[in-house]
Amino acid sequence: QEGETRVVSAQCPEDLGLSREVLEQATTLHKKRNRQLPGWTSTAGALQGDRNRRLTNFVKRYGPIMDALLQERTSNEVSLFSHMDNMAKSDSLSACFVKLAASGKAEVPNTGSEILAERRVTGVAYSPAASVPHLLASYTPSVSGVENIRDHDVSGRGCLAVWDMSQPESPKHILTSEGCPTCCAWSPKKPHFAIAGMEEGGLCLWDVREPAANHPMEGKVVCRRPTYSTEFNPDTEGLASIASIAVTEVAEGSTGNLGEAASSSTQFQLVALDKWGTVSVWMVAEMSSSDLAGSDVDFGLRIGGRVKILLTAKISQYGPIHDIAPMNGGNSGMETTPQGSTVLSARKIGRQTYDLVVFPEQPNQFLVAADQGVVLRGSRFGQPPPPRMYVLDDPLISGKPSFATAVTSVAFSPFFPKFFLAAYSPAVLALYHEDVGLALLTIPDVTSGDIVAVKWSPAKPSAFFALDTKSTIYAYDLLSRNPTKPVHSERFGSENGQKGTVTSVEFSNSSPKVATIAGKENAAPEAETSTKEQHSFVLMYDDGRVDVHMLNKNHTLPGGLSDFANSSTYKETEEFLNRFHVSGLAKAGEKKP
Repeated sequence: QEGETRVVSAQCPEDLGLSREVLEQATTLHKKRNRQLPGWTSTAGALQGDRNRRLTNFVKRYGPIMDALLQERTSNEVSLFSHMDNMAKSDSLSACFVKLAASGKAEVPNTGSEILAERRVTGVAYSPAASVPHLLASYTPSVSGVENIRDHDVSGRGCLAVWDMSQPESPKHILTSEGCPTCCAWSPKKPHFAIAGMEEGGLCLWDVREPAANHPMEGKVVCRRPTYSTEFNPDTEGLASIASIAVTEVAEGSTGNLGEAASSSTQFQLVALDKWGTVSVWMVAEMSSSDLAGSDVDFGLRIGGRVKILLTAKISQYGPIHDIAPMNGGNSGMETTPQGSTVLSARKIGRQTYDLVVFPEQPNQFLVAADQGVVLRGSRFGQPPPPRMYVLDDPLISGKPSFATAVTSVAFSPFFPKFFLAAYSPAVLALYHEDVGLALLTIPDVTSGDIVAVKWSPAKPSAFFALDTKSTIYAYDLLSRNPTKPVHSERFGSENGQKGTVTSVEFSNSSPKVATIAGKENAAPEAETSTKEQHSFVLMYDDGRVDVHMLNKNHTLPGGLSDFANSSTYKETEEFLNRFHVSGLAKAGEKKP
């Protein structure tokens, strides 16, 4: 093109009054002017079209990132509880709470909350890496979906919800799976990876960075399918329902068998426990590139996915090297390892297991909560050091068996990582040190029901909590006058006239500095306008409710955790635990290391 021209010699109405010579002169003049224009104008149209294409490609590529950055807030600008209208009493365990999901109905349509209706919550997890606190909750298929499973809609599938605690009105992401999730977890360093253990024995992983266009829609809600699923893997055959999963970082220099395409900066490991005692170890890594055509070898990888999960070990032999009396006179369950030592196989004797935790300072080792009142110690590589089993007391000394109850929950202290708590059914709590196989401190008759879970406080070194089947949380303090008696107990589930049973509790694993509640009527005294550390805990109900509570300042460390190691509470708790450790070593007849 030579610029804009107008051909006026094509037609000439007789009433125009112009001769052919005049028209030819006008056309010649237009062409002369066009030749005198700068050369760059000849490509103006092409340049404009190129600009439009480049802008479109830029928006497509970086638009989601810009949108996420605009939605993010620094922790100092976000109030976790700014949306809370429910204020508790000043002497309550909870200062206030917010409801994340309503039971049996969807209050906000087309936001994902309607998909969570009529579902039971099976697990929750706080994200340890997100700048703004995020919560992951796993749900069973809905009641109506199970009845109409042939319809193959989202109600008949399990799902997970990602909640942004700064915007709790609706879930940020909805993740769906073909199976039923039983527990969930986050990546230890990347806030983009969500993991769930399945009732069918597999693991599913979602990468929430994937474009929404790559996933199906349910109405106006994007339902993300798993980026990777292990359920196709023949190595998972024989695994029962996953009871618990734990995440841990990979040791430096360890790349597993993922090849050079794996990015070591995003590698971590999953340790999964099924309900009959088999521990499986998985390597998770993000690949450097994805294949839009899919993989004809790895059928667990979704088309366009970049994250893989590979099985590195399956462990069913761990625990003590001596025999344990089996239940009902059955098989002792002892097996011989390739190294020639004799260990206990939980699966062989039909032992049921309930919980798994990884040693904070030794991620190669793990603890398994099992029935018969034992906590078993295992290792991903080699044999763990003694003791390999933890019990309440020695039956040879007490004259009664120690294997009468089941261990339902285990938790390591975030302040003193060599000490852990174990909850026994029906109503016993025990404090242990990793070097002593007998309980250092036993708390009997905690409740008239069964203990569901035990958790250390993330805000006070000497405090821990226990939840029972009657929806009551018992708060203990090791520095109180009687550490075997609760300093506070409170029953949940009847707020605002609602009924429901609390099935589990989870405490925040981080200490974000956030602004507390401002401008609330009838607020508790601790809900003052300031910037300080806030800690929360989540309650899960059998009717699908999920409530996030702010921990009352009466159950936190005065002055916060900025200098907790120099606080009197920390030093007194350390002295208390060391005293019990020494007496426990003497009681067990072991030498102090």
